Amino acid sequence: MTKERTLTEKEERFCLSFAKTANATAAAIEAGYSKNSAGVTASRKLRKANIKARLKELAARKDKKNIMDINQRQELLTKIATEEPDPNARIRAIDTLNKMDGLYIQKHEVEIKKSLAAIIEEIDDA
Repeated sequence: MTKERTLTEKEERFCLSFAKTANATAAAIEAGYSKNSAGVTASRKLRKANIKARLKELAARKDKKNIMDINQRQELLTKIATEEPDPNARIRAIDTLNKMDGLYIQKHEVEIKKSLAAIIEEIDDA
């Protein structure tokens, strides 16, 4: 980080608190700023580029944590496949798990317009 992007300990605490609560005044108080001027201080902090950048970074991390990873998806689908009373939901979950594991063979039709001899000749020339 460049010098202008470095946060003080209080600013970092402010950012962490604001990321959790979305209440700037409360975040300023929790970070250790004066209660009497917390609203003004919070407003000033939210206009600083380094504070904005840090809040954006924290928001991106939070968003990423909310996304299921592959193991979580497989666990949920397994639970549905084994515990869901609706047989159609169970079948769909099993089907999705099979696809995730690559158990299905995909078949493709291919039409060859050249003779086998022409294809072999092309391979030999390469």
